Amino acid sequence: MKRFLSAFLLFFTLQNNCVAQFKKQLDKLCVDCNRSASDSDKLVALGKLANLYYTYKFNREADSVLHEQLLLADLSDKNTLLLPALFGDAIMNISSSTTSEAFDKTVDFIQKGISYAKSLSNYEYMALGYTRMANILRKRGQNDNALSNALLALAILPNIKTDSVKAVIYIELGDTYSLKGEAVSACRNYNNAFDIAIKIKSIPLQSVIYHCFSEMYYGFGEMDAVKDELKKSLALNKEYGYSEGLVKDYFDLARRTNEKLYIDKALKLSDSLHLFKYKFDAKAMMLAYFYVVEKNSDKALRYLESETDLKQSFLNIGIANYYTVKGNIYFYSGKPDSALKYFKLAENDYMKNFD
Repeated sequence: MKRFLSAFLLFFTLQNNCVAQFKKQLDKLCVDCNRSASDSDKLVALGKLANLYYTYKFNREADSVLHEQLLLADLSDKNTLLLPALFGDAIMNISSSTTSEAFDKTVDFIQKGISYAKSLSNYEYMALGYTRMANILRKRGQNDNALSNALLALAILPNIKTDSVKAVIYIELGDTYSLKGEAVSACRNYNNAFDIAIKIKSIPLQSVIYHCFSEMYYGFGEMDAVKDELKKSLALNKEYGYSEGLVKDYFDLARRTNEKLYIDKALKLSDSLHLFKYKFDAKAMMLAYFYVVEKNSDKALRYLESETDLKQSFLNIGIANYYTVKGNIYFYSGKPDSALKYFKLAENDYMKNFD
């Protein structure tokens, strides 16, 4: 417990390096952690804290919180706490544009979950672990290894009773086949997942699958089909009042149509719902709109400097990521000499810290 408390002293000192909004959220979550009466409550609070760090791209701090989660679960009298600690949602928020070290730690963490689930012969958590591993490997561009893990999850599907877990397996298989350009296999798995989502009346799952189909069609350049799938999701989420799904709909419609209206809607809704991850994504989309669509580097740079939380999130991944953002602003605005300057600044750090 002494080590647990000392870790929180570290977290409090980190606040001085963060923007005001982050500090406010961090204060609240740290207080919640320290006030938690039971180990299970503290485990939940730590998961929220890790999620916050990942949202703001503080990957090392998030890793430290997950380590404390595992330590707490391991020392607890309740053996049931290890599975929730190993399979919390926070770990899946890691960005595709992160360092090799962060990816390796994520892979190790997921492998611990798979190994522990195997020791308990818990097939559902084993399957979740394999699908998570496939997801992370896809983010690293290792599509063949991702497919191998997704197929391991499929192999134990007959032992799984929970329909939502079955749907997750089919979705991951569909995503992996889609990236490999195998449309028939991707569609077959998406349809299997959609049938399950209809059966269990899961609006979030149905919405996710519409987005999966949209991404697949985008890969094949079928833009009308891309928008049709997203509009199906939008209509579904409006009908059932699924607000988080609506944020995702507006975000992806913005990505695929270049319409500023959708970015504004995503920003407004994510802000009202305090969905900070999606708010960051929408702000990054707005920044891209200024330099890709409007090709206005001055406007983009002003936006980057004014949105301090967005700027800090780029810096938290690494200085190379921030330089690349500035390079892209100049590049897409038609100023290659200025772009080259920042790409050169980013190069050394990328060579050192990324795969």
